[in-house]
Amino acid sequence: MKDVIAEVQKQLPGTDKDRYEVAYERGRVQARSALATVGLVLGVAVGTAIMFFFDPVLGRRRRALLQDRVTAISNDLSRTAENRAEDISNRAKGFAAEHDMPGATNRDEAEAIGE
Repeated sequence: MKDVIAEVQKQLPGTDKDRYEVAYERGRVQARSALATVGLVLGVAVGTAIMFFFDPVLGRRRRALLQDRVTAISNDLSRTAENRAEDISNRAKGFAAEHDMPGATNRDEAEAIGE
């Protein structure tokens, strides 16, 4: 489909066909070189990470440290989410009680019952 569109654009009146061909090829070369550069950088990064974590001497220690960090971050996120949920729940209950909304527990009634 791209070839058909490119051919139609080339055939439009007022298009300098030589300049169009040069610009089109230059764009293709730039795209290929950018793709090759990104692939090379990504390959080096992945290779370095694999070598870093699967090193026979220090790899086990590095993997254990990474696992500890991930576990700690996971626990912190879980704790933060629980605290925020509890805070929002308490704020909603307080708002409902202050504005005498249906289904809200009144603080005086709760104290009279002994809760």
